[in-house]
Amino acid sequence: MDQNLNKVKELKHYIKAIELEKKILSQSYNLESELRIFDVEITLNGLPTFIHTYVIGENNKETLVLLHGFGGSSLTFYKMYKELATRFRVFALDFIGMGLSDRQNFNVVENATQVINFFVNSIEQWRKVLGIQQFRLAGHSFGGYMAANYTVKYPNQVIQTFLLSPMAGTKVTPENDLQSEERFQQFVNKQPFLRKWAMKYMRCQAENQKLTPGKLLKKWFIPSNYLLKRAVQNRLKISDKTEAELWKNFLKNTFKLPQSTEHHIHDLISMPGAQARLSIEQVVMECPNKIDVEFIIMFGDDDWMNKIGCTRLTKEKYLQGDTIEIKEAGHQLPFDQPNDIVNKILNYSKINIEVK
Repeated sequence: MDQNLNKVKELKHYIKAIELEKKILSQSYNLESELRIFDVEITLNGLPTFIHTYVIGENNKETLVLLHGFGGSSLTFYKMYKELATRFRVFALDFIGMGLSDRQNFNVVENATQVINFFVNSIEQWRKVLGIQQFRLAGHSFGGYMAANYTVKYPNQVIQTFLLSPMAGTKVTPENDLQSEERFQQFVNKQPFLRKWAMKYMRCQAENQKLTPGKLLKKWFIPSNYLLKRAVQNRLKISDKTEAELWKNFLKNTFKLPQSTEHHIHDLISMPGAQARLSIEQVVMECPNKIDVEFIIMFGDDDWMNKIGCTRLTKEKYLQGDTIEIKEAGHQLPFDQPNDIVNKILNYSKINIEVK
């Protein structure tokens, strides 16, 4: 591999983030004998790169791969690993350009299809290097979107797919298009104050500038420490002060790392409302081949992500499986109801236990 490959690992914010990641995980896991952290070296767009990876339950025969949401990392599932590892060999990966994976500029063409292909190809290259054969796949939000696209492209690799509040599930129609000022105002006025402010800002500036969380938090007028603290307490539901401080500092350091692929979120969704440029609904309906994989799709009962398209796919039998509601949960399912999500994955995987 190219000697420039590890440049990001020499940055002070990367070194600090690695240290904080281990501190967070070591509160629940033995990092020498239980949960292993390592990097998988692959080649993407002709460039040597690496994908930050966890594995737990290595002696189990069945494999489950977890994909985190936009701007997140494999720490997203830290409350779920122990129970999932009672059944599965569990892998989690940080998407290229996010978390603690590589941060190079990969010169991805800025359209939805090319961006999807880039991320799906990164998962496939990672799988090949590790020699993983058939597996179950679960993804949250952005990770759910990529899990769906990976399954459509590589259905023979996937035994079963779990989508946790997947991003961009519903196709945009004239009736639900928030580019309409009237519909936008109706939508945004229903949101809490901070979300309302963020959506109005995103509509005015963020999309044109291709803002990312990292870029936004560097703005002089943004109270980054306050926002990260609120996010950890309110969105991630972390109440322990010591743990919350570790999480805040972990996020702060990862968001200070070089920008790489995160701006491509704007090629996949339009702001506000995370409306799809190329929805899961469209990808599934336009697939020329039958998708012989069961999908279990979950949304919180207080979820802001649009679930209409995914519900339509399972209800009208474009996909095998179910779209189900998780009680007392919003969009952040792995933090809001980790035990319920784990139980759903374990129970549904028992129904579909046969490896094809």
